[in-house]
Amino acid sequence: MKIYFLGAVSGMSKFDASYKKIISFLESSGHKVEHMHVTAVTMDDILKYDWDKNHIDYNKMSKNIKNSDIVIAEVSHPTLKIGYEIALALENEVPVLVLNSDIGEKSKFPLFLGYPKDKLILKNYDVNNMKEVLEKGIEEISQLMDIRFNFFISPKMSKFLDWISKDKMIPKAVFLRKLIEPEMEKAKEFPG
Repeated sequence: MKIYFLGAVSGMSKFDASYKKIISFLESSGHKVEHMHVTAVTMDDILKYDWDKNHIDYNKMSKNIKNSDIVIAEVSHPTLKIGYEIALALENEVPVLVLNSDIGEKSKFPLFLGYPKDKLILKNYDVNNMKEVLEKGIEEISQLMDIRFNFFISPKMSKFLDWISKDKMIPKAVFLRKLIEPEMEKAKEFPG
């Protein structure tokens, strides 16, 4: 599974060991984890970024989130950036497992407590149960992943989807899902 890991660079002094344990466990479980944007950067580096570097990083972050199977966000040290990245993932239908260490408060993002649970799972953990929480969380979040479905379309349809994506500023897959969902609602005989 391709996982995009989130953690606060500004919280590295306190949570570095937790981040590394989570990443190590995920990688040893066979997952490909995108984490260098957290683990290979310092606050001093970030404060030196100019507009161009921030723009490049934003585009890379956005692309990596959209291309991930899931996002795992360690939010014990909350930041606006992590909140934004979680929202971006959810907006793009990427399931998010939010982890909060018992070192911090129980609920770092109270807004998420009211979010529909169809793509978001919140878990508290501590150093003693981290592995079990991750295993259970990944098992649960796997059930929320979208199934990739490829099919052939005409060049005209492709051109239309490109236009919709740019004009309406929504991903093509989101547009297609929004066409199918009302039909599912109308289909009374559908057993799902």
